[in-house]
Amino acid sequence: FPVQHGPDVPGAVGIRLSLHEEGRPDFIIGYTGDTRFFDGLVDRLNGCDLLLAHISQPDNEEFTDPDHEKEKHLGYNGVTKLIQQLDPKPKLILVGEFWAGLADLRIELIQGLRQRTGANNILPAGLGLHLRIPSLEVECTECGRPTNYDQLRIAPPTFPFGPLGF
Repeated sequence: FPVQHGPDVPGAVGIRLSLHEEGRPDFIIGYTGDTRFFDGLVDRLNGCDLLLAHISQPDNEEFTDPDHEKEKHLGYNGVTKLIQQLDPKPKLILVGEFWAGLADLRIELIQGLRQRTGANNILPAGLGLHLRIPSLEVECTECGRPTNYDQLRIAPPTFPFGPLGF
């Protein structure tokens, strides 16, 4: 489905993908791609089991003004608004594409999104995150043992902007 990144990427798209296995309910993955928040985005992503949302580097104004919107990306406020308006909520929400041009705020942004939305099923996506579908178990980055996403702890990177531990 078309999304709104701006005139620099007129063909930007989001994805709604249904995985079908005979005898089981479909597992639906929603993917925002690079987009700003717009009317109709929530309709396209409602009912997803797994949501993959791009955030990008938040603007400073997003931390003090909940109405501030980025022009080409969801940002902090756009992701917040998307999660708040989804009904039903996804079973798991992965937030990715943290630009990190100024600082590595991945863990802090996820904590903030959990507080703002009341959804504790939000994890940062990125290298090192291995997710099993449809169980939504995450493999431990140390031992590979599958763990339910709601039992995970997120470890900071061991070097600047490096992979997180799960």
